[in-house]
Amino acid sequence: MTHFQIETNQVARLITDDFRIRNQVAKALTFQLPNFRFTKAHKKNGWDGSLCFFKRHSSTTSTGLIGLAIENIKKNFGIDIPVVDMRKFTPVDPGTAKDIEGCLAEKTLRDYQVSAVQTIFAKTRGIIQSPTGSGKTVIAAGAVKIANTAGKKVLFLTHQKELLYQTHKSFVSSGIDSGICGDSTKDLNHQTVIATVQTLFYGLEKKDKRTLRITRPANPEIIALLKSIDFLVIDEAHRGDAMSFQAICDECSNAYYRIGLTATPLMKGLFEDLALIGQTGEIIFRITIKDLVDRGLLAQPYIQFLRITTPLLKQNLQYATAYKQGIVENEYRNLLIIDKGVGFARSGLTTLILVSKINHGKALLHMFSKFSGLKIQFIHGSKDTETRDTALKALAEKRLDILISSTISDEGVDIPAVSAVILAGGMKSPIKLYQRIGRGMRPKEDGNWVLIVDFIDLTNKHLARHSKERFGLIREEPGFEIVPDFNFLLKASAAA
Repeated sequence: MTHFQIETNQVARLITDDFRIRNQVAKALTFQLPNFRFTKAHKKNGWDGSLCFFKRHSSTTSTGLIGLAIENIKKNFGIDIPVVDMRKFTPVDPGTAKDIEGCLAEKTLRDYQVSAVQTIFAKTRGIIQSPTGSGKTVIAAGAVKIANTAGKKVLFLTHQKELLYQTHKSFVSSGIDSGICGDSTKDLNHQTVIATVQTLFYGLEKKDKRTLRITRPANPEIIALLKSIDFLVIDEAHRGDAMSFQAICDECSNAYYRIGLTATPLMKGLFEDLALIGQTGEIIFRITIKDLVDRGLLAQPYIQFLRITTPLLKQNLQYATAYKQGIVENEYRNLLIIDKGVGFARSGLTTLILVSKINHGKALLHMFSKFSGLKIQFIHGSKDTETRDTALKALAEKRLDILISSTISDEGVDIPAVSAVILAGGMKSPIKLYQRIGRGMRPKEDGNWVLIVDFIDLTNKHLARHSKERFGLIREEPGFEIVPDFNFLLKASAAA
């Protein structure tokens, strides 16, 4: 009988004598590598960029992908393919909803966070999609605490030093026995280890691609850690297609539970999506921005787009040049940013301005210096952690009117509640767009909304295409509201 046989936490085998089903599974799991036209294989041999996640010679694929294959067979042949799980594992019983709600010290899980934890233990693998500001770390902490109580070893995998310490602090305050592996620290003798990708990847064996000679031996301590893991959590899972993530997850061969956390999954293209799903499985729980806005748990984002048509640039410019001239050094556009920022600050709104290039932030800071009475600071990756934390604290305590920040604020930085965000950096990444808007969506007591300014850059075809993509994403998101101006909110706020 045709069925999928789960043989390990990473490998599932298709058992069938029907060549049509075998071919359809291969077709369903074949995708094109993005930008394959720039590869040597395409330029030299005409490779079409196709990669198949189904190995025909062994009829195997990643365990996380069998759901997609089963869905495709159902759609094309009307056949339900059963799954036979060959693994031996005693599942964890998370207890009742009341048990989960109160499982953490000093924190009470909200109803949707309880549902997410229940789903994790019912499904055992998959992606939790929960917007910025919704408490993904609390969801993870609840699941981790329950897994630890059941005697399971947990690895919480992150990619950034700031997130390493932020998560550790949160877990410790929640009553979770946890240690750190990263930033020159290896504290592994705990039920939960919070680790950076960089440290773990450096502990894996490295071979020369051409000669296959070992150029870096594996660190036995790191390998032992990865083999001991029962429960794997991948934070910011939209990064999970990266080679380093994949290599680490592959070493976690005993991790029966595999969970990805992200606010914006499956938004980078089919190949990247499949690489991630292969490790974690598909989305198993989702709560939307609109759900949380409607419940008052996130601030309502009101978004205004400003059209930029000056100066008109040459259309044949390389993207980097167009970005420099049309955004970083565009005096007209920068003056609009200054005007908006000053207006927000003088209306009493705590304001965050997000840039993508350090020299852009420096230019804006210089332009703001002409306005007396405003307290403004610029933070970026070259600043030390203490300087950045001091600036964020000043913003939280309203001792700072405007904070200009580079991409360090996209992930891993705990931004205090702000009332206005100016997306000065342009760019096209949907993931970064959601992250940056989310920076201002922390709930507020005095007017639960946030003003967002973005730009329709029409000065060059590259910038226009990126603007169009951002506008389309915002227009299609039910939790966002596009407005012509903010007068109705500012007047109401002033009257109050």
